[in-house]
Amino acid sequence: MINDKELDMLLAGYKPELRQEADFMQQLARRMDAVDMVMEYKAREMRLSRRRAAMAFVAGALAGIFFTFLTLLLPSPIELLGLTIHSAALHFLLSNFPYFILALCIPLLVYGVVGLQREPKSETQKL
Repeated sequence: MINDKELDMLLAGYKPELRQEADFMQQLARRMDAVDMVMEYKAREMRLSRRRAAMAFVAGALAGIFFTFLTLLLPSPIELLGLTIHSAALHFLLSNFPYFILALCIPLLVYGVVGLQREPKSETQKL
């Protein structure tokens, strides 16, 4: 860490070149335009990433709904296991297995919806 004396000594030799005010204003305007361009690019990239995340969420939700209905309609190998089990508790677990899996997936669905709705923190808030 630099203490105050070292910093004063370091800055003592700095003599900035004074330019005309018009040159300074032109350079400042160019830099501000560059900052605006970067901010617009960042906002565009954020919109694109949000759109991609929303499309991936919708595609995953539709695939999940499709496969849920498919597993409920097709015969399950669990039914064959249910014929050989004599325990009522195991039979209950096996017969309701698709619903247990569905109940486990609901928190993931809620997490995805909340993640899409939440506004991301800006870079200045992270620091």
